[in-house]
Amino acid sequence: FLKSRGAWPSLRGPSPYPLPFREGGKGRLRDFFGHLGYPSLVFLRLGVPMPQKRLLLLGDSRKPGIAPTVQALTPWFRSVSRVVGTDLTNRLPLVRVRADLAVVFGGDGSILATARRLAGNPVPVLGVNLGKFGFLTEVQIDEMKAGVLQFLAGKASFARRMLLDCTIERSGRRIGRFVALNVAVVTRGAISRMVHLRVLVGAEEV
Repeated sequence: FLKSRGAWPSLRGPSPYPLPFREGGKGRLRDFFGHLGYPSLVFLRLGVPMPQKRLLLLGDSRKPGIAPTVQALTPWFRSVSRVVGTDLTNRLPLVRVRADLAVVFGGDGSILATARRLAGNPVPVLGVNLGKFGFLTEVQIDEMKAGVLQFLAGKASFARRMLLDCTIERSGRRIGRFVALNVAVVTRGAISRMVHLRVLVGAEEV
């Protein structure tokens, strides 16, 4: 607390600060704080908007209902947050995107595709189930607004999921690298042939 001329700052009354705090401009205000030895003080100003959370809207427009749903909800998202991107064609590079939350419309396939595209970029993902399976999605479409508002209010919790770092090597040379969530599938190519696999967990062979 700061005290001047016997008056304490308070949240009650028309002005919580005595005259030396209000007159003389910013220079005098800085001099007063410097005299007290404080490097800076930050006061809450009611009515001044705080920086909005950055939201990313993702989905696959080839899936039925995705594009019209996102289009209809976009005005609401913009009213409660800052929409930094909308990608319904899977073309936006997500590795370096800066966002506070990615809202993914679809099913489990959309969540898995988003995990691959983020490739370790630590953007939290909220899955909105519009697909056939919703094991990885967190909310249904009628619960989506409440879930987003909980996140914006700082009332959401986060669960970290381990990613699989998959590398393909041939004759000692790496020919491919992929990031996956939950499942990595090894399958044949265009020509059917036997596949020989050696599986290790750490240094232990399975």
